[in-house]
Formats: sequence, C-alpha cells, structure tokens
Amino acid sequence: MDEPREVVRRFLEDVWSRGDLDACDQLINADHVHHFGARDIRGPDGVKALVAGLRQTFPDLRIDVDDVIAEGDKVAVRMTLRGTDRGGFMGQAPTSNSVSYEAVDFFRVANGKLIERWGVVDALALRQQLAGGQP
Repeated sequence: MDEPREVVRRFLEDVWSRGDLDACDQLINADHVHHFGARDIRGPDGVKALVAGLRQTFPDLRIDVDDVIAEGDKVAVRMTLRGTDRGGFMGQAPTSNSVSYEAVDFFRVANGKLIERWGVVDALALRQQLAGGQP
C-alpha cells in the first residue's frame, strides 16, 4: 500500500502538473468523491474531465506545493497554482493573462488510492487576475 502523502504527491505532479490523465485510473478509487462547491465530482472519469477542462484553459498549468501535513489516511496540502489563460475560463474569451492563486485541499487515501477530496480555491484572486490584475 502506498503512503498517503506519496499518493497525493503523484496525483498533483502527474495528473495536474503534467496532465497525465491516465494516471487517474491508478490513483483514484472508482467511488472517489471530490467535494467541489455545490456539486460533487465522482470517480476517475469525473476528475479527468475536471483536469482536462482546467488544462484546456491553462495549458501550462503547474502546481507548487507549499505545505503538506499528513496524519493517518488524511493529507492536507496548501499549494500555489500558476498558468496562462489560453482557453478562456468558464466560458469567457481567453485573456492571455498569467495567473497565480492559492488552494488548500484535504485528501483521504485508502489502499493506495484517493477516495475523497475537499478543496478551497482563492477564486477572488483568480478572477481579479483574469480581469487584468497583477498575480
């Protein structure tokens, strides 16, 4: 069984920063739930769609992990996401603006796979930068 911290590291590096969507099948449990605001994203296919959509908007997306705290089956990560809006965020026209915003995610891992995730994104900073503010 993989250490929970290592599973999360691989998920952030391989899936999000490298865009390796096939890694979702190795790292995400079929019953996985990503609690995402008003709607939940479920299973590897749901995560693939989320990542593909964000990477279409920010094809150069990268994640820098700022802090990691792990205890038992839970891992908390504070991270900074950076990218350039080339695809248009949430239906808007592409701005070509570079963005840098923070997020905090909590993961639960079992048997070497992600089974649950909760996340909070600094959406205000992201929207301000897309509108022309400084990162």
